[in-house]
Amino acid sequence: MGNGQMHPREPQCPDGESYHVHSHPQIKRVRRNNSICVERFRDLQLERTTGSHQTLCMLSSSSRGPGRFQPGIMARIFGSRNIPDLGTVTTSPAGSTDAFIVERTWGLLSATPSRKAEFYGPNFTFEEYLRVRNWIQGVALHFFLTLGPALLLLSSLARSLLRRVTHQPGQGSDRASATREEVEYRGTAEPDVKSGSGQKAFCRVRHFGGPYALSGLLMAQVALTLLEEDVQLDGGIYTSACLGQGLIDRAANAGFKIETEIIS
Repeated sequence: MGNGQMHPREPQCPDGESYHVHSHPQIKRVRRNNSICVERFRDLQLERTTGSHQTLCMLSSSSRGPGRFQPGIMARIFGSRNIPDLGTVTTSPAGSTDAFIVERTWGLLSATPSRKAEFYGPNFTFEEYLRVRNWIQGVALHFFLTLGPALLLLSSLARSLLRRVTHQPGQGSDRASATREEVEYRGTAEPDVKSGSGQKAFCRVRHFGGPYALSGLLMAQVALTLLEEDVQLDGGIYTSACLGQGLIDRAANAGFKIETEIIS
């Protein structure tokens, strides 16, 4: 089966690659040869390591990295596209960063003896998108993300406008508002076979509460997994997806609910 992972940007959320929390709806799309796996993040209403060099060497053990899905020419120009079962999406501001973390996991799983059974497969690729309400909004956001950095560098007016709409430290949601927020992922995956059965797996992950609370929850569960379970990992630099089902179960028991089903 195609294997999708929810994950955060590790520089901000040490809970790693198993879960990813943004302030905007997102989509993560994973492809394998003749297969597709799509994940959507819907709405947010949210002692020294001595073996590090070993895991870094693991990444170079594969002859090549996972491939990248190439969208059509219209999608490259305008950004917007429609993904079955997930709706209209556009370019994600964190797509490349998150893909790097997922692809690091791909390399680690293929080279770590205790995790080889969980390897995503040689044809695995990953893409992430931002969920939007309609095609026009998707095009606008795509052009903002692609042309915006240049405008900020060249135009003092653009920088002035950005400062007016950007939240300053301490201006985020208060505690009462955060309790009403919600984080949700949705994803689909098809098996990596030449003759498809027409069936695919559907996954939905939800957490009621703000993204900061979720980050703390997940970091705590990662720490508990490392302390209380035999993770069968040597010292090194890993992503949290390498902690496997133990972390998933702990996170679910703490309020990060995961539902899966088979759909046609």
